[in-house]
Amino acid sequence: MEKDIFKNKEGSLMIESLVAASLVVVGLLGLFQLMYNSTARDKEAVHNLQATYLAAEGVEVVKNQIDENVAQNIPWNSNITTGDYGVSFDNLSQGGGSAVYFSTSTGIFTGDNPIFSSSGATETTLFSRILSVGVVGTDEIDVTSTVSWSEAGQNKTISLDDQFYNWRQ
Repeated sequence: MEKDIFKNKEGSLMIESLVAASLVVVGLLGLFQLMYNSTARDKEAVHNLQATYLAAEGVEVVKNQIDENVAQNIPWNSNITTGDYGVSFDNLSQGGGSAVYFSTSTGIFTGDNPIFSSSGATETTLFSRILSVGVVGTDEIDVTSTVSWSEAGQNKTISLDDQFYNWRQ
């Protein structure tokens, strides 16, 4: 007597349940991977934006020094020499790049050494910033502000360049 294997339904519910559960698990894993990648890209975009603003701030420090020189009626490029500088939001310090810190009490990024006070602490960020200044003759200053950081095992850099001219003569 020949047995028809399609007429025997025992165990088919268990196999169908296993297949359905596998499909649900595969679908959920895909969804979780998508959420993880989205979060990682969001973090990367935030770091790129912060680095861009920090680089722009470095260029602005030189612009502010030029404006201060003009306001004090001294040569427009006084106190600005060729070299690499560490940058705080309000001044230059000769001698190369510096780590960027964040003050939890004021909400300001700074290049100064961490200062701990009762009003809050200064935290080290993942960014470092260097401002390269090149004085070209008496009528031009070239500025490159570079912010570097490491993220997900990759070194990243954003550089902004600007030129300032003695247009007020």
